[in-house]
Amino acid sequence: MLPEFIIQFFEDQPRRPLAVHGLLTGKKTISNLFAALLHQQLDALLLYPTLDRDQFQAAIKQLTQKKLLEATDQGLVLTDHGEAFASRHRDLLPSHYQPALMPHQFLPRFFLGVQVLSEGSYHHSAYEPTTNDFAVQQAIKRWYHQPNFTVAAAIDELHALFETLPQDVADRLSNQLVGHDFAGSLAVTDLQQSMQQRDDICVFLQTLVPEQLWWALWGGPTDPVSASANRTIEALNQGMSVAQIATRYRYKESTVNEHLLLGAIYGRQLPLEQFYRPEERAALTGQSVTSYQTIMAQGPFSFFQVRLYQILMIQGRWPQ
Repeated sequence: MLPEFIIQFFEDQPRRPLAVHGLLTGKKTISNLFAALLHQQLDALLLYPTLDRDQFQAAIKQLTQKKLLEATDQGLVLTDHGEAFASRHRDLLPSHYQPALMPHQFLPRFFLGVQVLSEGSYHHSAYEPTTNDFAVQQAIKRWYHQPNFTVAAAIDELHALFETLPQDVADRLSNQLVGHDFAGSLAVTDLQQSMQQRDDICVFLQTLVPEQLWWALWGGPTDPVSASANRTIEALNQGMSVAQIATRYRYKESTVNEHLLLGAIYGRQLPLEQFYRPEERAALTGQSVTSYQTIMAQGPFSFFQVRLYQILMIQGRWPQ
């Protein structure tokens, strides 16, 4: 199933395999994120965080040998045969997945939380936990001992949440639960089932609201822009220059620029007048976003100027 899954992230425009691997495993370099933005795949970030690199490369080799992918100077592209092959396996991709939901982090908490509630309702403390991950177990302990928490309230809330789920989603999730004298009959043993599980838990997470106990176990959606990058962007929008920000927070200027590009990729507003003179904006406007060297030839421009232009053009945010 891995080749059928991986081929979904290639198209008729060249795509570098390691950028795809970095996207799926959540390596948030500006290069990986920009490539994902260019190919409209940012929503797949962290979709497969445990994807083994050797297995990934073996799948790429298999797809290439079967002439489903073809190598070019700029990366791999789908062949016509590859497009037909990929289209037959579109259902491998989850339809409700969102990176900000972090389902891979919540899933072990969810299963252990249900188990703890089930065993606790029978006052049973000797059992094999669904995970031995220390961080997950500590998260459950903090959740279990928060103010106003009761086993009955958490169970009642879970029942109510399951009532709101589509029946097929509720059935699949409930059949994976482990509790007192109960083990669900649905085992997740392959990639397709794993993606379905991820999709189902995303449906569950999208029903939660901040006042609920299960929201507290989850923690809510994450901001894709780091706290340090948000601080940099805030300082910039307050009138500080890149050099001043670097000095104040003891960053390299290249780190400040990375923060700004990360923010731009995720839609943050930046004061463009700090980075472009009017004649530079005029020279850039209308240039193809896919040809870095062609854009550079209109300059001289810095890497930051070109990349920011490309990001904003792709998003339709470059001022015309």
